[in-house]
Amino acid sequence: MQKGKHFSLEDILIDNANIAVKEYEGYKPEDLTPDDTSEWGTPFNPDQFTASLKKVQLRNTSFQYTDGDEKPLPFEFDEKHMIVKDIQLTLENTTIQADTIFTQMKHLSAKERCGLEIKKMSGNIALSQVKTIIDQLQLQTNYSTLSNRYEMHYRNFHDFDDYIQKVSMYANLVNTSISSIDIAYFANTLEQYPISLSLGGEIQGTVNDLQGKNLSFETRNSIFKGDAKVKGLPDLNTTFFDVDIHTLQTSGKDMNALIPATKVDAIQWNKLDRIQYSGRYSGYIDDFTTNGTLLSNLGNAQLDIAMNFNSNTTKYVGEIETENFDIGTLLQEAKVGKISMKGKIEGSGFDLKDVNTKMDATISKIEADGNIYSDITINGILQNKK
Repeated sequence: MQKGKHFSLEDILIDNANIAVKEYEGYKPEDLTPDDTSEWGTPFNPDQFTASLKKVQLRNTSFQYTDGDEKPLPFEFDEKHMIVKDIQLTLENTTIQADTIFTQMKHLSAKERCGLEIKKMSGNIALSQVKTIIDQLQLQTNYSTLSNRYEMHYRNFHDFDDYIQKVSMYANLVNTSISSIDIAYFANTLEQYPISLSLGGEIQGTVNDLQGKNLSFETRNSIFKGDAKVKGLPDLNTTFFDVDIHTLQTSGKDMNALIPATKVDAIQWNKLDRIQYSGRYSGYIDDFTTNGTLLSNLGNAQLDIAMNFNSNTTKYVGEIETENFDIGTLLQEAKVGKISMKGKIEGSGFDLKDVNTKMDATISKIEADGNIYSDITINGILQNKK
């Protein structure tokens, strides 16, 4: 029904629809002038019509979008080759006000070609040409669940052609669990880090430049709380992390599982049953600096050190202060026990057979060969057990 500039409808039902969109190249001469996308897009509802729709349903519907002839890779989402099947959608109380569509999504489920499946999704949506907001979000996929609030901000819909760099996101997450298996559909480098995170906090920014506040992660037997800035996603191997660690509780086994680059034969990570750390972390997964306090079942330490796990032999430089730290157990050296020391180190390797380390340190106490030695000053090079 129409009254002036207002339209109202009761119900729309679409069943067994097959929607296909294919982009074709035009045959006119190529225009080499760079496109200015800053103002692209036809203004929506310039005449300020209003509309209301009580209920919309899509049942057993499929959607296909193709742009180009390249064959998409299996198990990877490709925005130019989308095939979405088994779409079940229910919208209620949909209205159009000015340039924004408001609706209550009661249910959405669908399966995408790459393997990603939305099992169920609901929330209150506000959609315009510059932002999308989903409040009271409930989303369940193959392996993940998300809830609370999610926003996307953009200049216009053309920014979605470069989602990673141009679409700014905001998420306030509670009762959320995210699996790297789901994320790997969009960033396949995460396949080598098969983890599931229980996640809470606020996340803001583009995919390649994210900030998180009041974050809390739980995975395996590890817990993290703090703030973080992350630049470089989705390629995790080239991503830079700047993290304020309020608290990190983990273990040696979890460290190896979550950060495979830390696996070093000379270190018995399995002997570190309990690790608690607070401080800062800055750098890449396998090349970083950290400054903080370490408490563990093998002893305690203050660290201000840079470490690089890129080569076959780990490199390090910085300052360390330990308190009754069982270095012998950690480094598999039976003749050495606990050590209390303060000093500077620079070198490579942990195994005494190939260690090459310059030390300038004061050892207040060390256990060696069954004896206890104290008040030792070291200023030299430890190399191949010498």
